[in-house]
Amino acid sequence: MLGSNKLAASLKYPLLLFGLTAILYGNTLFNNYAIDDPIVTNNPIIQKGIRAIPEIFTTRYRIEGDYNYGYRPIVKSSFAIEYELFGQNPFVSHLLNLLFYGFTSVFLFFLLKKLLRRYDELLPFIIAALFIAHPVHTEAVASLKNREEIFSFLGSIASLYFFMKFTETPFYKYILYGLGCYLFAFFSKQNAITFLAIIPLTVYYFSDTPLTFLKKLAAFAANRTSEKAGRVFLTAKLLSVFVIKGAVKYLFLWFALLCYFMAILKGGSGFYEWTVILLIIYFNTNSYD
Repeated sequence: MLGSNKLAASLKYPLLLFGLTAILYGNTLFNNYAIDDPIVTNNPIIQKGIRAIPEIFTTRYRIEGDYNYGYRPIVKSSFAIEYELFGQNPFVSHLLNLLFYGFTSVFLFFLLKKLLRRYDELLPFIIAALFIAHPVHTEAVASLKNREEIFSFLGSIASLYFFMKFTETPFYKYILYGLGCYLFAFFSKQNAITFLAIIPLTVYYFSDTPLTFLKKLAAFAANRTSEKAGRVFLTAKLLSVFVIKGAVKYLFLWFALLCYFMAILKGGSGFYEWTVILLIIYFNTNSYD
């Protein structure tokens, strides 16, 4: 009985987040394809189904007329698998987008619980709920083509979660999980490259033992590579610690301001969310000075 109550309590906020996602975006389920959706739906490569996956990983994202750009094989493969199982079905496509977005919000909640562990879990829930309800995300959910945005952010925060997990429990499988999630994000859309800076900075500011984390990574590399490679890694570790320690106190605030101005210049484009996230990180890391 006690175990079931604990399980119910742990599922309360995730279920509420999924419910909020369904309420706000359930009306998209009955939409048809729109605007850019034919890029990933009425596409001769994707319509080959699962057999197209090797071709997807060896060709560019869009090859059509004068268009020839991008490399986003993960999200494109998801549409190929979907076509293999369900054919061309907009209801299924919109349903999957909604589920992926709901799952992303839940993963964001668990990540924020870890980062804001000094606070009641109601705060991470409120932040995740605001993330769901923010109107700038409407296009990412309602437009099927923009599934790449959902996948990229999901993989990025999952990668950050597992690297943070490694600082608490030094199992090297978490490093592999983190790298795997990051590759998933990067090959969904390359804007995940920003997490190459966000991940080490978050580990440094939010981990109780950031230097221990670096030592664990150094030991992991040294044990699995030659002595020379181990020395190179240790040198890189010392340099990275020096650079991070030399960062100014207001680093996250400057990044937040930069994202805010980019949001103004580009009319949103996802920079508003980063402004909020970076401000949360800044105030959290400076509230105990």
